[in-house]
Amino acid sequence: MKESKPRAEGFGKDGSKAGAPSKKVLGVSLGLLLVVLFGGWVVNMAILPNVAGLGESLESDLTARGDAYVPLDQAPSDLVSGLIAIEDKRFYEHNGTDWIRVAGALWANVKAHRVVEGGSTITEQLVDNTILRDEEKSLPRKLQAMLLARLVEPAYTKDQILEYYLNAVYYGPGSYGIDAASNNYFEQPPLELDPIQQLFLAGVVQGPALYDPSSQCSAARTRLDAVIDARLDAQTISAAEAEDLKAAPLVHANGVCQA
Repeated sequence: MKESKPRAEGFGKDGSKAGAPSKKVLGVSLGLLLVVLFGGWVVNMAILPNVAGLGESLESDLTARGDAYVPLDQAPSDLVSGLIAIEDKRFYEHNGTDWIRVAGALWANVKAHRVVEGGSTITEQLVDNTILRDEEKSLPRKLQAMLLARLVEPAYTKDQILEYYLNAVYYGPGSYGIDAASNNYFEQPPLELDPIQQLFLAGVVQGPALYDPSSQCSAARTRLDAVIDARLDAQTISAAEAEDLKAAPLVHANGVCQA
């Protein structure tokens, strides 16, 4: 009787290393992952909230707080340009999700071994600050925000989305919307802000507690410089204008934050 040749130690029937997942197992696992992701997408699509009436809801909320709703054509131009430059430079090009930025954020987070970038667009942030504001931050919430952003984009114009964002976003304690933020930080209405004050508001939305000019002047100035550099990169200001802005003092309700 012919003796069968023993298999090489450490290898399975399909030639894969013993203890390592085979191609078949990996294929099945990948398939299950895709099914779960697709199923989650379907479920989220089925339970997504309605995106209608955002403007009316925002105006009602602000009125109840005693703050004014500011139309886009009455919003300070440097604030608007600064927000787009620092928060969502492809705002007028994407349809709710900026996949280039998402990929960049993922790569930055992998390199840093921690979350250093979020990759959310202005539309997704609007959804976070209005429709999903009471939801716990999680991966399903992020997926919901992305899906809702894809519904918001065809329902409103880009200028409407930007206007809603300016009036919905959180700028700091007691400051929802640019009217409240302008009065709380500078004790004056939005249209009376100087360029450096406007650019401060564009930058502070990333982390109001981190960039409070009264207690965190150095961090506030660093963030201001980042907004100015973003505008320079977007070519909405010249190099000379950027230099002048970086040297300008930030005058706020509690004092002056020097460069």
